Amino acid sequence: MAGPRKAIELMLCTCEKPYMRVADYGLELDEAIPVADRMHALLEHDYQWRWPDNSHHLANWVDDPSKRAKKSEEDTTTYAERDSRRNFVREFITNEQAQWLRCAVITSRALEYLQACRRQKLILQGLSPSGQDYSFEPRLFYQYIWICLNQGTGTRLWESAPLMFLIPETESDSGDLVVLTAQKLLEVTIRNWEQGMDLGSIFPTLSLDDVLPLPHDAEPQINDQGLNKAISN
Repeated sequence: MAGPRKAIELMLCTCEKPYMRVADYGLELDEAIPVADRMHALLEHDYQWRWPDNSHHLANWVDDPSKRAKKSEEDTTTYAERDSRRNFVREFITNEQAQWLRCAVITSRALEYLQACRRQKLILQGLSPSGQDYSFEPRLFYQYIWICLNQGTGTRLWESAPLMFLIPETESDSGDLVVLTAQKLLEVTIRNWEQGMDLGSIFPTLSLDDVLPLPHDAEPQINDQGLNKAISN
């Protein structure tokens, strides 16, 4: 059962540093990681965690053969050094993308937890210690997840809010739908990434069928296995 103290601490992640910064041009990874760590510390024992697998991504990643080929002007040593640098860069990028995915996974869990609190009628609004107003807005968490999956591209650079048209603004509580949409988005993204796709190349290939949540009249099935089950398949 969700608890009020933990819910308040999670809500403070939206307004007290380190906090989820959404309304800006960009978000740096070294800013996103402390926020994710803060939320994970609160939720660590509430869920089973399974992180995106770097080794799967690297094993399935297909390099450009032309860039791997030895150039005519290269001797064996020069070629080996260049090939080693290329491997290092590939591993560095993979690790960085895995960190962005981790931030998205943790944020999705926080969204799921707070939505469970809302269903239990817990109060999710108030005043932070520094005097900042806060209230639970599921769409804000969804936007932050999207920022993480796009490696820091902020909302001020978006031409339109991504896939938010799937979530009616007029509903009194569309939080369950936001949770399901985020889970489906993460499921598809992590699966494609572990199959070797670059994180920045995944979104142009997505269709609505890839990210549509349950039908509007279906009963959402959200439980403690939610995201863990989704990303383990």
